[in-house]
Amino acid sequence: NSDRTRSLSLALGEACILERSSIQLGPEESLEGKRVVIAIDGGRTRTRVYKEEEKTEGNRKFDTPWREPKLFVITTIDKKGKINKQDLPIYDCSFGDDETFEILEQYLRKLKIEKAKDVQFIADGAPWIWNRAKPMLLRLGVKKQKITETLDYYHAMEHLNELMIYVEQDQKDSIFKKLKQALWNGNLSKIKRLIVKGIPGVDLKEFTPYKYFAKNVKRIDYQSIKGKNSPIGSGVVESAIRRVINLRFKSPSSFWYPENVEKLILMRGIALSGRWEIMINNLTKTKN
Repeated sequence: NSDRTRSLSLALGEACILERSSIQLGPEESLEGKRVVIAIDGGRTRTRVYKEEEKTEGNRKFDTPWREPKLFVITTIDKKGKINKQDLPIYDCSFGDDETFEILEQYLRKLKIEKAKDVQFIADGAPWIWNRAKPMLLRLGVKKQKITETLDYYHAMEHLNELMIYVEQDQKDSIFKKLKQALWNGNLSKIKRLIVKGIPGVDLKEFTPYKYFAKNVKRIDYQSIKGKNSPIGSGVVESAIRRVINLRFKSPSSFWYPENVEKLILMRGIALSGRWEIMINNLTKTKN
């Protein structure tokens, strides 16, 4: 029945959580000699938190706060920059910033990330990601010259669109085309000049839309990135968030116990990545 299915699912999820950095990895699986792409982004789910102080007989009130499960993807690409279908992706997530990177670091250490051919990290402009990404890779032994940080091009374009609301109406079209080209070329100085031209009197030190690009100037060299046949967008993690989180854990009127939802997201990620049989085999060996 449904209660038995639920209890079995949660028990399996707990077993996966306890061995999460190895439970979905194949025997001797490694990233040695491969082109690795790591992407991180946040999803959304609602949780169920009971108000114990308002508990009455037959009636328990609860809040449904939104939480942000932070999901990462580890995958590989071929010489042409296409996702390597021969290597199954790895999905995992956590609600905490530090916890997410601790889990990611455990995976990468076991996969021997320091022996990868090159490593690309893709994300939006969230400081909590970029403050941790490169230091983690360096700590794991990845050479600095092998690391490429990439600001997701499509998130950057969204910020350009937001910036345009401040530009005078008669200059919007021409300014936007030039800004788009400057972004594609990774030319921050030209972006700066165009903003000053389109928004007279703007104080760039206090102008948040400009500061977004200034903080990420080293991550918008899209011409160079494309020249290496590497991706410029985080589509791989956007797709994962939609499939793993949104289609199941963001459903209308669905509220999840915080202590359960992370286990279930992990198991769903394992299933959708094609690693379910690997997980079951590893779990069986562990129990034996």
